[in-house]
Amino acid sequence: MAYGSARAFASAFRAIGLEAEPTPPSDNRTRELGAHYTSGDECYPAKVTVGDFMKVVENPSVDKKRIALFMPTAQGPCRFGQYAPYLRQILDANGYGEVEILSPTSQNAYDGLGTLAGAFVSQDGKDNHGRDSDSVMFYCTTCSPEPQEGIGDIKKVELACEPSDDGKTQVLVRRVTTNLLSPIAIDPTEEVLCRGVFGFGLRYFDGTDWLDSWDSTTENNTLPCAVEVTLQLDDPSGRNPNVGGYITSQVILIPCAPAPSSSIQVITPSSSSS
Repeated sequence: MAYGSARAFASAFRAIGLEAEPTPPSDNRTRELGAHYTSGDECYPAKVTVGDFMKVVENPSVDKKRIALFMPTAQGPCRFGQYAPYLRQILDANGYGEVEILSPTSQNAYDGLGTLAGAFVSQDGKDNHGRDSDSVMFYCTTCSPEPQEGIGDIKKVELACEPSDDGKTQVLVRRVTTNLLSPIAIDPTEEVLCRGVFGFGLRYFDGTDWLDSWDSTTENNTLPCAVEVTLQLDDPSGRNPNVGGYITSQVILIPCAPAPSSSIQVITPSSSSS
């Protein structure tokens, strides 16, 4: 895990009253322990990860019954999915069975993190003119430039279209909630991303089919394999308000989603304009 991500998760855990900190910086002892507890066939990041964790565990000042090592896991071709099981094997084989491993998984969209890992939910909508007006809400990690009280690194993000002031077109907005653990309701920060939107459409690939909406709470807490985003602007000539102008479409792959079947070919639409 990158140092910035480790800081973000440690900050989130401290915000809910758990003492947490990143592993100490990697050093020669990290490499020694990593080489000792691995066979040499593993990738180098695995060796460093094992070395960093074992450096913490072997510290005599650490109470082995009161610590938990945070090691998320995920599906996919990378060996990352084996890090947590392999670390568990090493701990058990070397007399550290009391050390816990906290290992949320991408198989359920990291639902084990609770409030800080909310649902991925979208709605397939239309505006008053029958144009695409979809919306989506999800949670993500985005480091703040400077640490500030009440602003966490894990945020809730919503993308949605709203009617313009004159009601003739749409405005694409982004709403970001920066404090997910506040005891009182906090209004999200709202930013206009695009004006003059004729249509905003979203589709979701589940590994087999493209769907018009997605709700992770009814999809075994999983994320879509890919999201297709289509944005169409108003016709700048204004001659026919019922006909849109420039249109662009892009498919975004979701890296922590379950891998699609190898027999499925994902076709990504090319961007186009009219």
